[in-house]
Amino acid sequence: MNLMRANFPQQRGRFARRSGVALALCGWLACMALPVTVSAITNVTVVNVTPASFTVLWRATDLNPSIAVFADAGGLTNLAGQMGIEPFPLHTGNPDLTAGYQRRLGRTALQQKTRSYGLVQMRVTGCRPNTTYYFRLISTPAVGSPEVYPASGPLPAVTTPAENTFVVNHQQLIIDVPGLDIEGRVVLLTHTNAPYPLAAVLGDGVGTNQVFFDVNNLFDRTSGRNFTPLGVQEFAADVLGPNQSELAANFTLNFGANFTVAQTTSGSVGNEFFAVYVGSTIVVTGQTGGVTLNGNSSVGLATINMTLDLPPGRLTNFALAALAPELNPAASTVTSLGGSSWLLHFVAQAGQSFSGAKPLGQLTFTAVAGQSSAFVPLRVADLATTKPDASSVSQLVAQSGRVVVVGYEPLLEALRAPDGARTLMLYARTNAAYAIEYANTLSGSNRWTSWVRLPMTNLSATLQPTQPIAPAIFYRAYEFQADPPVLEAQLAADGTRSLLLYGKPGASYAIEYRTNLFGGGWLLLGRVPMTVSFNTVSSPSSGQPNLFYRAYEFTADPPILEALRPTNHTGSVLLYGMPGRSYRLEQAASLGPTATWTTGPQLNLTNSFSLVPRMSVTTNIFFRAQQE
Repeated sequence: MNLMRANFPQQRGRFARRSGVALALCGWLACMALPVTVSAITNVTVVNVTPASFTVLWRATDLNPSIAVFADAGGLTNLAGQMGIEPFPLHTGNPDLTAGYQRRLGRTALQQKTRSYGLVQMRVTGCRPNTTYYFRLISTPAVGSPEVYPASGPLPAVTTPAENTFVVNHQQLIIDVPGLDIEGRVVLLTHTNAPYPLAAVLGDGVGTNQVFFDVNNLFDRTSGRNFTPLGVQEFAADVLGPNQSELAANFTLNFGANFTVAQTTSGSVGNEFFAVYVGSTIVVTGQTGGVTLNGNSSVGLATINMTLDLPPGRLTNFALAALAPELNPAASTVTSLGGSSWLLHFVAQAGQSFSGAKPLGQLTFTAVAGQSSAFVPLRVADLATTKPDASSVSQLVAQSGRVVVVGYEPLLEALRAPDGARTLMLYARTNAAYAIEYANTLSGSNRWTSWVRLPMTNLSATLQPTQPIAPAIFYRAYEFQADPPVLEAQLAADGTRSLLLYGKPGASYAIEYRTNLFGGGWLLLGRVPMTVSFNTVSSPSSGQPNLFYRAYEFTADPPILEALRPTNHTGSVLLYGMPGRSYRLEQAASLGPTATWTTGPQLNLTNSFSLVPRMSVTTNIFFRAQQE
């Protein structure tokens, strides 16, 4: 018997916990304040140098960055407090958002996107003109020692220009960059006669697929003045994302001697481009599923070849379905290339071509039965296209997807929202109950603390952790079946109350309540036949300030019958009895000595209850059960 039981059954084993007769399979993960992997500071570049400021751009796997500025190469004279430090600097953010709160939210989201690509920018202000500064980069992980760049030797230097000069031909450049979701990436603009490049963020001050440069913010390598050349000049643009320089292009600007203010030139990183996005899904082992393949092409395409790499032994029976109308289903195929590679070959209908932003179709598959749960990446390893004239498109962008395969083991995934909030995703079987625990260390005894129980009504559930994350926090999940049963009282936003009962599938439970824990009798709230490991029961609205509940497992001897009658006048009969026994159900139209009982079905109980199939109920009808 359980009286509002709030504790878990006792633990057995290393990463699993038993509850009486039921053993739970378990999954666990670490959700750190920051990843515990060794941080790497690479690709350090000084950009946007002016007489009063400069910016340092680099890549890092650990995005808890900082910068220290010094007056000497040995790092003896720290200029802390004399210089301004601004992480992830922006101009205006999204210009379409209303200035104020909405604009601030947009700027924060844009900065978080830049962080998600492993790119870091730190702007240093308050500099003196024509002065050399030295800097050191620091990346501090949640666990372990900070990484310092450079690890040894003299510090890298940057020299500010002497002054801003008058610019006769003021040039501005707006570049369109292809892609499905590339806002927040950093673009570098370089010129051979400029000592430092310019850096700007996609979507900052322009459209989400555009980047803006004021070209005369470059300074001349020889004169040290603002960039004021004459004639045709070539600039190189590199789009930085999670995989180094992903797109590159050259642009030509013509500088004249006539006085011009804010002369704007538009360009594009590849006038012809194709981008593909592979979707994600969740599928149970042994069942079929599919992911959507979205395309975005600036030109008509006759063929598209996409190579996917994925771990072997996880997915099978690949096929293409629901193709775009301009694609030929008979000629579009999925072919194994051996090992872990598959070729997706799309062919346009005769006289047609694929263009625009829309779905290519679906990649369908079957999750191999009997496998363990896993995150299965669908990585785009290669992408190639041809136009109707057989020429190719050079600018190609791909975003990989994944399949979450759910077996008997639960999967946990730690995520961080753009605003810094942490989210915990649980992937597990439906109609099963799971518990999640946390710990701050994996060593020592009694390190795991119970956090929450979760009845899975879908294949995934989102949780918001509330535990402090310093210095680190680990989570694990396991399936459980409560023996003895566990009750949880729940209060909805509208004031209605309910009870969540955890137990064993196939067992019968009774729930009772009373208003005084130490006096008065217990009243029957209801009996619950457990077909899965949890059930929700409505709670009576008694108007009492306090209600106490208890639940216990029972087997009925003699048997108990309950008639269930929904509003459509068809009902079912629920029989509670003893497992392993047989019962004969009988019915009559009236009660009394002259009642005629008609023999009904025989029920052989394997559990402690059985549900009789629905029957038509138009008049009074009475049931009884006899043990055979």
